[in-house]
Amino acid sequence: RVSSSSMVKCVTPAHDAGAVSIQTSQNGVDFESTGVSFTFGGLGSVTAVEPSVASTLPGSSVTVIGRDFARSAHLECWFGSQRSAAQYVSSSMILCRTRASAIGNLSLSVYSEGSALSPGSV
Repeated sequence: RVSSSSMVKCVTPAHDAGAVSIQTSQNGVDFESTGVSFTFGGLGSVTAVEPSVASTLPGSSVTVIGRDFARSAHLECWFGSQRSAAQYVSSSMILCRTRASAIGNLSLSVYSEGSALSPGSV
């Protein structure tokens, strides 16, 4: 969609992770390379959480281990229904800070850019 004489807004289709070149067309038939690339990122997947037991007091660090994590300004951890701070460490590690909680089991879900990382919760 043309937004102005110097800006076009595009919606990307589903695509495997990786870089693609961007091409433009004014008629939908003839395409021209822009010399610009766009990188599709995988949502990542969670494989483990350490430790599996944490204090009920706020501020404990929980390490989420997985693969294909992307650096994101919108990274969140959810312990049950409570959102908590998350910090990107590497493509295989995210740190979450616990919130105060009652004793018991809680699911942990990690979200990046509003999408749950696979599996949805651990």
